[in-house]
Parts: sequence; structure tokens; C-alpha cells
Amino acid sequence: MAYFSNGTEGQYYQGKYCLHCIHDSEDVMCPIWEMHQVYNYTQCSNKTLETVLSMLWPRKGTDNAECGMFVTKDGQMAQDVRKVAEQLKDWNAGKARKV
Repeated sequence: MAYFSNGTEGQYYQGKYCLHCIHDSEDVMCPIWEMHQVYNYTQCSNKTLETVLSMLWPRKGTDNAECGMFVTKDGQMAQDVRKVAEQLKDWNAGKARKV
């Protein structure tokens, strides 16, 4: 799950990815960003939630990797979304690696 040490770090990430993503809208909050806002602290004590959120928004070393649902507004996938879908499918089937 993504981690931002402060608001500036979150704003930098939004400027780099979210503002260029088809899921960014003035009318509706991105569901991944919203999940981060709602469940960030809860996931620390819930392994199931932590596993799912980490699949959607992984860490890359000490940095936040690009969101698993990031698709540029011109329709280019910046990451293989099928991989995330397969991970979620495995998790749903109880085959995901234990965290």
C-alpha cells in the first residue's frame, strides 16, 4: 500500500500520476485514491486488507510504485493491469501468497 510521509509527497505523486490518469475526475474521486484515504491506517492491523491494497498500489523499495490501475488519459496503460487482475483473482481463490 502506498505511503506518503506528508501531504507534499502525496501531492507530488498526484501530479506525476493521478492528474494524467483516466480515473482522475473533478466529479468522482479515483477509487484507489479513495481506498488509500479511507483504509490507510486500518490496513496496518488487517492482513487481508493490506494484501489487497498492496496489489492495487504497491511499494517499490522505499518509494510508491505506480498505481495498478494507472491508465493515461490518452488510453495508454502505463503498467500491465492484467497482472494486477490475476493477483486479485488468485487472492480471491485463496491462492495469494501469505503476508
